[in-house]
Amino acid sequence: MLRTLHVAVREYFTTVLTKSFIFGVIFMPLIILAVAFGAKAIMGSGPQLSGTVLLIDRTPNQVVAPLIEAKFSPEAQNAEAQARMKAVKQMAKDKAKEMNLPPDVTDAMDNPMADMAMQQAIAGPRITVRRLAADADLEAEKAKLRPSAQKEETDAADKPIAVMVIPAAAVAPDAAGEFSSFEMFTIPKLDFQIQSRMNSVAGQSVVDARLATSDLKDQADRIRKLLSQPRAEVKSVTETGDQTSVGDLSIFMPIAFMMLLWISTFTGGNYLLTSTIEEKSSRVMEVLLSAISPTQLMTGKILGQMGVGLTLLTVYAGLGTSSLAIFKMLHLLDWSNLVLLVVFFLIAFFLIAAMMAAIGSAVSDMKEAQALMTPVMLVLLVPMMLWLPISRNPNGMFATICSFVPPVSPFVMVLRIPAAAGSVPVPAWQIALSIAIGIVSVAVAIWAAAKIFRVGVLMYGKPPNFTTLIKWIRMA
Repeated sequence: MLRTLHVAVREYFTTVLTKSFIFGVIFMPLIILAVAFGAKAIMGSGPQLSGTVLLIDRTPNQVVAPLIEAKFSPEAQNAEAQARMKAVKQMAKDKAKEMNLPPDVTDAMDNPMADMAMQQAIAGPRITVRRLAADADLEAEKAKLRPSAQKEETDAADKPIAVMVIPAAAVAPDAAGEFSSFEMFTIPKLDFQIQSRMNSVAGQSVVDARLATSDLKDQADRIRKLLSQPRAEVKSVTETGDQTSVGDLSIFMPIAFMMLLWISTFTGGNYLLTSTIEEKSSRVMEVLLSAISPTQLMTGKILGQMGVGLTLLTVYAGLGTSSLAIFKMLHLLDWSNLVLLVVFFLIAFFLIAAMMAAIGSAVSDMKEAQALMTPVMLVLLVPMMLWLPISRNPNGMFATICSFVPPVSPFVMVLRIPAAAGSVPVPAWQIALSIAIGIVSVAVAIWAAAKIFRVGVLMYGKPPNFTTLIKWIRMA
């Protein structure tokens, strides 16, 4: 027993004291956070594009064109940018108050330099509108959007990016009393936000023109107010009171739990595979086996790497919990789920570690290990690829069946449990049965791995296939 613990301690510190592990544990979360905040800042700034929309208004008296031109005027676009900046500042101030930050933080937002920087950061695309004649040649104008024609255009601000055609029936209904849609032709791969913006402005302008030319023009403002949809203020009812809902953010909780399990188990398992292959190929394994039995050596290595996995799980779970606490979203986390996460971590890790130990002892280099690992990895990727349908229907037949099929059952369960928390919880008997099946499968996997390890650590030459591994289990 003491020899096994000695191997476990050695395996643990040999792994966690390496530069690669320290870099992965300490710097990788910082890099992920930096990328996340950077991506958010980049996405929040909107597409930076300048161009011209060619407008062909075929409605009577071209009633739509002035409305579109007014909405895309420099004054209107500046006012829109100012409104976005004001909303962002107010949101930042509200969040600072919620986090009890000192007044200096909110006061720092109210200065000309901060306003200038924020306005540049959230500035959207600058679009101009060029009205064409109602009988303009559509094909000739569309030709200006082709890539060959775009290359010849040197002035970015005057470069056509879309041609918009408003037919007469868009405002004046046809004989059947139906309104027609309008057409919009764009350059290839035009940003979807710009397309959405142009579509919204044109659609709103057409509706405004319909109201202005109808018998209801005196009541146009009242009609707009009556038809405007109110925004719901969604709040979650918790034990400590009502909490502002985070909307679709809750759907990422299941994948967060599974990623925690995935990273911690496969990192430790990969270190176990690598160290086993290195010790075997360098003949260090033969020296170790002169002082300790193969079963004790394998057990010690698995326990040591389990400590590595637990370290990763603790660090990343702590970072995630701290982030939820900082952003006042801790109500999304059920603490019992963290306990179950540790339970399913142990099951998942021992299953994967048994496979890695068996494969590592049977081969002499990583290339040979890849051939044996590929079928196992394909099976274990199923929960990763199907996390969304499992999360959307955590009590469905597919998710329920996978909860009892090792080795994917631990990963499916950590998806199901948080996903079902807001609707019908996963029945307790399913959780208990999944744990029981997992414990039995761990016992079987370690028993088989011990037999393969006992034979494989001293076998060299041609790498075995799965049939050979089964023969080793039978004869060991």
